[in-house]
Amino acid sequence: MSRKEIEEYIVHRLTDKLAKHVFFLSKASYKTERYASFELKKDEAIYQWTIIFKKYGNIEVFLTIYYESISKLYKQLSKQINEEANFVFSVKMNTYLHPKNADGYHNTSDYLESPYRQEISGGNNLDKVVEGVFQTYFLDCVPKLIDQTDTLEKANDLINSIPIKYKENGKPQMLVFSTSFVIQILNGILIAQAIKTPKYEEIKKEYLKYAEKFATGEVPAIDLLREAIEKFNPN
Repeated sequence: MSRKEIEEYIVHRLTDKLAKHVFFLSKASYKTERYASFELKKDEAIYQWTIIFKKYGNIEVFLTIYYESISKLYKQLSKQINEEANFVFSVKMNTYLHPKNADGYHNTSDYLESPYRQEISGGNNLDKVVEGVFQTYFLDCVPKLIDQTDTLEKANDLINSIPIKYKENGKPQMLVFSTSFVIQILNGILIAQAIKTPKYEEIKKEYLKYAEKFATGEVPAIDLLREAIEKFNPN
């Protein structure tokens, strides 16, 4: 089997399995960028589960989470951080599953290597590979993540309340669900505004305090944080 045929077979089998959980194939590529994305829409939340095929049989799996109201706020800001994006959470499953990140905080960028490299590169035992990928990178974690994030109120608790409550060295902690801390607090302020949380002033004060260390123009996400605070008043 060619590399393309191996990847297509894996995606075909995953398509059947994920459809039973209402994740449907939205796009796939087997050229320069080699991946397949599956999407679930649940009320205001949109979940995108993506498997990326790397060299030598390696794979990476991501779960990216969007919210329609947050995307609308992003579009009103002067620039975009993420090329396609406006996502609130992006979870690299290989890192999420690392034991050092078991508490939900980003304690390490280390990741667990896929145990299926030899089978994928050689095109062997592919049904076993599909079962393992589906179990490890979907069943063992995605339903739990959906339950934690399927409303903006839950997202607010995850991104604002918990990291602020359990600070480390005086700074809210970065979640393993976030691509960077500055993006996390930008998303945090947008969510706080969208749900009109009564703790908005407390959250705003906390994030502006952290932003003080950066000059205007130094960090785009911090500039957008300040812009969002000026532009969107939840009260």
